[in-house]
Amino acid sequence: MTPFFIVFLFYDHPSAKLWSLIIFIVASITDSIDGYYARKYNQVSKEGQFLDPLADKILVSSAFISFAIIGVID
Repeated sequence: MTPFFIVFLFYDHPSAKLWSLIIFIVASITDSIDGYYARKYNQVSKEGQFLDPLADKILVSSAFISFAIIGVID
């Protein structure tokens, strides 16, 4: 969902930033739910242990880098 978050963040439309926020929130919540159920039902894999934190870092890093590019943060 990270590419969609970035596209909406840079898109010049009055409601694009709101959609970007919604995408970020949905991605964060679904990641949390996915991790919860993976641990609850013991469905943890080595690939998941590597890729899940990587996907989290990519989403948050892309948000911070995008905010720096558009001037929201220094």
